[in-house]
Amino acid sequence: MRKLLAPFVLAFALIAAPSSAETITSSAAKIQFDAPDNWKQKKDGDAITIMDKQEDVAIAFIIVDAGAVDKATEALDKQLKKTVKKLKWEKEKDVTINGLEGVSIEGDGQIDGKDVDILVLVLDTPATDKDLIVLAIGEDAKLDKHEAEVKGVFKSIKPKKK
Repeated sequence: MRKLLAPFVLAFALIAAPSSAETITSSAAKIQFDAPDNWKQKKDGDAITIMDKQEDVAIAFIIVDAGAVDKATEALDKQLKKTVKKLKWEKEKDVTINGLEGVSIEGDGQIDGKDVDILVLVLDTPATDKDLIVLAIGEDAKLDKHEAEVKGVFKSIKPKKK
């Protein structure tokens, strides 16, 4: 899976480093989320990537200016289409996670002949000038063992405690 995730990690200029479980915060977006035990993480400016120890699943949190969301999601889609073959997106859905409103879109495709699932969230944040884009990607065959952890990360996204 490391080979499969490398383009996404490189796309955000992030190299994951080991970390213990912790609440990760973004002062710029005024949000926080919990990283699972033994997952790797790297912060680079307003971007944060976490990956499980075996690098089967990666979740990138990208903070963007509120006025730049369309441009950022177009760039993300373009990057994904370069790496993910047979990329298909489902219909966009409205979501609310711990009071943060936005949209989600699920997709699937193949990287190096292996089926992958992709989830993109775009959420309004408590910071009026910032939005949050979350990209999660993992190989289908390995996602089951991380399902509870991934759901836990998504359920933990919330406004930053003061």
